[in-house]
Amino acid sequence: MAADIFPRKKPANSSSTSVQQYHQQNLSNNNLIPAPNWQGLYPTIRERNAMMFNNDLMADVHFVVGPPGGTQRLPGHKYVLAVGSSVFHAMFYGELAEDKDEIRIPDVEPAAFLAMLKYIYCDEIDLAADTVLATL
Repeated sequence: MAADIFPRKKPANSSSTSVQQYHQQNLSNNNLIPAPNWQGLYPTIRERNAMMFNNDLMADVHFVVGPPGGTQRLPGHKYVLAVGSSVFHAMFYGELAEDKDEIRIPDVEPAAFLAMLKYIYCDEIDLAADTVLATL
């Protein structure tokens, strides 16, 4: 599901063994095996932020999204989310901010939440017929 929402792009220098090891991907999310100097594989901050989308690396919050029995646990990075959304800024840094490591969102489908996260992290939106209303 995540692979459909966020197709993986190869970095400019994908020939070395460390890069290939780095791109071993967990099927349930964008977790990649950390490589030394992974930041050097992506020349722009935008590409580096995109790599953090749905990635547990340095995640400081997790969302449990979906109705009971159909939940998905998604990693997030408070700073990136707060920069991209005033709602997340208030949630994490506002006067009534709570310091939770896990946030439950039972009334949103995981695919719609992932589409929103992709927009925040990557500045790209992919709407599908089955998630367009929930995403908007």
